Amino acid sequence: MATVEEVLTSWGAVYVALFLPAILMLANFVFGRCFVSEALSRAQHAPQSVHTRSRIVGRAHVAVVALSFAWQFYVVMFVARLHVVGGSDNVHACNPAFFVWDVVDSLPWEGSARTDLLLQCSASDIAYLTSVTLFAILYASCVFSVPQLSHSEPVPKEAAAETIVAVSHCRKCGADIFQMDHHCYFICNCVGKRNWLTFILCLIAGVVNLSYLLCNYLVWVLTEGDALTNLGALLVVVCDVFLVALLCFQVLLWRRGWSTKEFLKVRSRDNESVYRSARRLLF
Repeated sequence: MATVEEVLTSWGAVYVALFLPAILMLANFVFGRCFVSEALSRAQHAPQSVHTRSRIVGRAHVAVVALSFAWQFYVVMFVARLHVVGGSDNVHACNPAFFVWDVVDSLPWEGSARTDLLLQCSASDIAYLTSVTLFAILYASCVFSVPQLSHSEPVPKEAAAETIVAVSHCRKCGADIFQMDHHCYFICNCVGKRNWLTFILCLIAGVVNLSYLLCNYLVWVLTEGDALTNLGALLVVVCDVFLVALLCFQVLLWRRGWSTKEFLKVRSRDNESVYRSARRLLF
């Protein structure tokens, strides 16, 4: 009984009480019919209350990325920066999470929130917070962007002469896309003319954010990190390499004036090897 009482009254129980609803909400977003999921389908002119395999996989990717943002912020702002050269020696300094907690925990008009601590930022803190904020905003912009066309929406004038070519139907989204490039599971959305630039900016922000993490904190992870932190660093390396490759691929396609869909269609039609496809793309 003493052990059960200690568990129920420990900080672990508090953390479970705080984060379990969030985890359940993410699960409902992926598998259920929550407000956000249904509103997103409605805004993107996709069928509502439909749980196809591609939609579940896409929403699962979004949930995992959202959790990775939270985990990255916790590791950097609460742990790693206290142990690296140029970092802060005070976990409360330049920490938006602590500032928000102070505001919520006290009456705003009492002025007990420590604004001075929020402004005690080193160059490393500013660089990290800027990179992760831009990455998160651009990622959310890609997820909630609407490259789809509604059934009542007229085709843009520039595509009027080539309507069949300009508008494609995405079976994964269940909607029509103007100048579709590809369907991206990581944003659970299609990439078309309307959101292509946002997608490219998101890739750039992601490469900057993850590369900064590796340059600034990889040595600390390898020397002082535990098994979970080492696993997180490995995922950062893999994701950074993937984003760099995807960004280079998109830039090369843009240079050639091709879309991902056109490139893959030609590769499939001609039964090209990876070497021939890479050579055609580069030269």
